Amino acid sequence: NTALCQCDWAFYNNRCYYKSLHIYLNFKEADSYCKKLNASLVSIHSPEENEFVVNFKNKKDKYWLNGQQQEIKSEKFKWLDGSEFNYTNWFLGNQPIHLDEDYINCLSIFPQNGRWQDENCLTRMLLLCVAQSNGSCPYDWTLYNKQCFFKDTESMDFVNAQKYCKSLNSSLVSIHSENENEFVRNFIKRYRRNVWLNGKQHALKSSNIRWLDGSEFNYANWHAWSYQPDEIKEDHLNCVVLTDYGYWLDENCFDPFNDYKALCVKNNEE
Repeated sequence: NTALCQCDWAFYNNRCYYKSLHIYLNFKEADSYCKKLNASLVSIHSPEENEFVVNFKNKKDKYWLNGQQQEIKSEKFKWLDGSEFNYTNWFLGNQPIHLDEDYINCLSIFPQNGRWQDENCLTRMLLLCVAQSNGSCPYDWTLYNKQCFFKDTESMDFVNAQKYCKSLNSSLVSIHSENENEFVRNFIKRYRRNVWLNGKQHALKSSNIRWLDGSEFNYANWHAWSYQPDEIKEDHLNCVVLTDYGYWLDENCFDPFNDYKALCVKNNEE
């Protein structure tokens, strides 16, 4: 995996991380420094990522993260890369401590314990940059077999699922092997929601299903106990749904009550 990153960068979860060991900059300077490396300061979204950041080239001094107070005296912070501020690890479990100051504060992290603290953005400290790895996936996408997978958090009908993936320069997923089906099942099971695949009935009342990307329909994993596909005689076209158990169902493509998640795929960025 180290081959996916430049020398002195560390690979984690499809991205490359770089930590300055001797360069102390204020927040604005740190942001500019990372941008010169075609990177950005790090935003953290999980305990696992926080732990990786702490263990990566550890040093006693604090370093900047990519977070900043939304406005003066506000308790709310934001990641400047626009990603969701959905995880925190404040020092001693408390909220920020400098909220009463007449300036915007920025986020820092203690490498000894991974705790966060708000700091005057003019303070000088170390910095941690993150960049896309070579031949990997965009942030929040998962790499498998040279493809990048992404599941939306909203539910929608088949047509809107198609449009959603297309807006991300991707398409709904077509599955061609047991191994790929197992990967996708494990990928979606933590969400406990069914997802649309890229399959659709060839014609009304036809038992033939096709992948809309034109690839061969050479594998299927229909739910046998419920006699899938079971709606091929209906007066509407059906599309393929994958359950979080890995089985497939055929469902009305246009029924507004069939609101499943969109599972998108595209080639990795080489």
